[in-house]
Order: sequence, then structure tokens, then C-alpha cells
Amino acid sequence: MTLKRFLGIVLTLSVAGGSMADSGGGLNPSVKTFLKTQKLISVATKRANGDWSRPAPVWFAYEDEVVYFITAPTSFKARRIRRGSPVLVWLDEKQESAFSGETQIVTDPVILDRINAAYKKKYWMAWLTYWAMPLAGRVQAGNMVAVRVTPSR
Repeated sequence: MTLKRFLGIVLTLSVAGGSMADSGGGLNPSVKTFLKTQKLISVATKRANGDWSRPAPVWFAYEDEVVYFITAPTSFKARRIRRGSPVLVWLDEKQESAFSGETQIVTDPVILDRINAAYKKKYWMAWLTYWAMPLAGRVQAGNMVAVRVTPSR
């Protein structure tokens, strides 16, 4: 994160009274801008004992106020999300979480194709090797899990 972006987020937080949500319940405009322009976020899931995991960086796609990310089916994130865990999303691990969100496993091939296209547009590495294969096929084969995060604060 650049110093300019960091200062913009800090300024927005101080003006908004520390809330990353706008008064209408949606995401703050500076968070939306971050999600539209940056390449990494970090996510944490809730463990069975109620504690939050450590934030883990993930590639992501952002579309229509929803965040999508992909993870391995055996990851702790995937296991917890299958149990119904919400997530906390960080724009910068050194700050407090930007928002929490409800999660859902995505299996719809149309949505998976959109996620795949967004990844290829955003990440040059997505054109190489394993990432070049269609996401829908990898999800159907059980090799990947796609997650939708709908912000709730």
C-alpha cells in the first residue's frame, strides 16, 4: 500500500468517525476505491472456539459490492467457511479490519467464469500454468473453492 493511499484511508476514517461503512450501510468510498485498485486483501475466519484466525493475504476480485476469492479446498479458510464462518477483511494487516462479511461457496459456472476473467485481467500470473485453466473446471473437480464475501459492516 502506498503512503498516499494509506493517508487517504486514515483521513477518511478520522472524518467518518472510524467507521469503514458509510451511513447507508454500504462500504465507505475509500474502501471501494481500494478494492477496485489493489491486488491483495487479507482475510481471517472464525475458528471453532470462536477466536479469529490470523489474517492471510489473498488475491481477490471485487464486483457489485461483493468480494470473491479462491482458496484450496483443504485450507482452514475453506473448512471454516463451509461451517458457516464469516470473514474479517483487512486492507492492510497493520490496521484494524476494514469490514466483516457473510460468506458463501460459489459453484455457479457463470459467476466462476466472471471471477476467472477478473483474475486474468488483474494478475499477470493468472495467465500461466495452472491458473490458465478455467476456474469452473477446477471448482467442479474439487481442486479449488471460490468464496463470495458480502460485506455486513
